[in-house]
Amino acid sequence: MEDSENDALLLLRHLQKGGYEPISQRVETAAAMLAALEQQSWDIIISDYVVPGFGGLEALALLQNKGLDLPFIIVSGHIGEEVAVEAMKAGAHDYVMKDNLRRLVPAVERELREAEIRCQRKKAEQQLKSTAQELGWTVEELRKTEEQLRARNEELLQARDELEMRVANRTAALSKLNAKLRQQIEERRRLEQELLDITEQERQRIGIDLHDDLGQQLTGIAFMLKGLQQKLQKENPARAAEAGKIHSQVCHSIQHAHDVALDLASDYQGIDLSVALNQLAGRVQSLFGVACDCKTNGDLVSLQPGVAAHLYKITQEALTNAIKHGKARQIAVELTQEEQKLLLSVWNNGSPFPTESCPKSRMGLRIMNYRAHLIGGALDVKSDEKKGTTVTCSLLLQGEALPGTKAVPAMVA
Repeated sequence: MEDSENDALLLLRHLQKGGYEPISQRVETAAAMLAALEQQSWDIIISDYVVPGFGGLEALALLQNKGLDLPFIIVSGHIGEEVAVEAMKAGAHDYVMKDNLRRLVPAVERELREAEIRCQRKKAEQQLKSTAQELGWTVEELRKTEEQLRARNEELLQARDELEMRVANRTAALSKLNAKLRQQIEERRRLEQELLDITEQERQRIGIDLHDDLGQQLTGIAFMLKGLQQKLQKENPARAAEAGKIHSQVCHSIQHAHDVALDLASDYQGIDLSVALNQLAGRVQSLFGVACDCKTNGDLVSLQPGVAAHLYKITQEALTNAIKHGKARQIAVELTQEEQKLLLSVWNNGSPFPTESCPKSRMGLRIMNYRAHLIGGALDVKSDEKKGTTVTCSLLLQGEALPGTKAVPAMVA
């Protein structure tokens, strides 16, 4: 019972490699399975667990309702520990993962052997009943038959114990894999946080170097130029005027370096997020001469400090990309509350965001994605030559989380 013809052919090839020459029929609906069971007799049923409209458990129930004692093996690519145990309790004889089909032939051999044992036992019971009714049985003959049945029962009990042991081993293996997966997830989160910490430390270090090193050197040059201007004032007024212009330009460069250093070393100070974003937009407009508007819509919630800090940093990174890479001349920052969802969007009219670029050039985008992931949000970037580029971070505050995220609790301000 399989909805994929390719998967069915793969199972048949494994059976042929195991020495079988299978006569098979692939079905994927209840009606088709019922018709196949009524047309002829079968030795075994191999069923996928998930089939649109008709799954493995439904196929098992149909077989049981027909009263047929056929081995029923589930082969699936996605089946968890709890689902596997539920299927075995429902009456499935075994389950095999599609990524480990080496277990298929041994499982088929075992279940056919156990089915033969059950068939022989049933025949023996029917023969006993018929013979006892027609001829009558002596006590000795009945005792021998009882011993045979007891031996059969012991074989079945042994087979059941082996099955329980296999289920226990598979359960332990699945638990181990789940623990390994959780460990990998935690390690990824740790590395993402470490990357963000290193990025912030490097950003602040560059800002401090600009202020303490380059700023002081420029200040020294400005003093030297001022002295040169005063010295040339008497000897050569024209040269003194040129020195004055150079001094003015250096002073402007000192102020610009100071502003850049302040922007690099600035951090979220725990104030209201809308106020912090307005201040950030003002610094961008003053520092780079770019029109930058900031707007808030709706009754904004009071976020946890860590969540607000990440949203602030996402905005800061989006503004940097818009100015540095997009060469934008107009930027709009918008923070919107929609029922239980918070939307942060940064639009600019600069060059479109490249759809294909090398990984190094997407470092800013990866950092924004990391930050959105850490707070349970989702990041989306849309770019168009006519409409510009919009970076949007969606954050679900409570209820069901966005796909691949988690909800973040917040209190209404």
